[in-house]
Amino acid sequence: MSYLNLSSSVEGHSGSQLKPSWSDIESSLKRLSYLNGSIGLSVIDGEDIGADFLEVRADTQHYLVTLLENTIDDEEEVRTLFFKEKQNFAQIQILGDYYDSTMITDDLDLVVRIFKDFFDSGNVSYDILSV
Repeated sequence: MSYLNLSSSVEGHSGSQLKPSWSDIESSLKRLSYLNGSIGLSVIDGEDIGADFLEVRADTQHYLVTLLENTIDDEEEVRTLFFKEKQNFAQIQILGDYYDSTMITDDLDLVVRIFKDFFDSGNVSYDILSV
């Protein structure tokens, strides 16, 4: 039986929690509206194939969401947001690294919905996070 582990590193405070409730996850995510850091959900004892780790990295209300997915033949794919309309925008710095603006959202409510989807189903739609 699989379960989730919530991990966070926000403004110098790190921690993890096995089997978090949705309210634990949501309150952690809401802190990213005014703090910088990262929050992740790991699947513990999950299937060999499928979604394994969802993470958001946040910096000054810019959010990078990634989903690590195990595929056939022990391969891994990283799925991200993709905003076609941002294709010619400059890269955005998040926690010291630069990312293509097409992968970044300023919408924390969208991030919360993605985490809720993962919490409820163990995956996120390819319509939202793609390869």
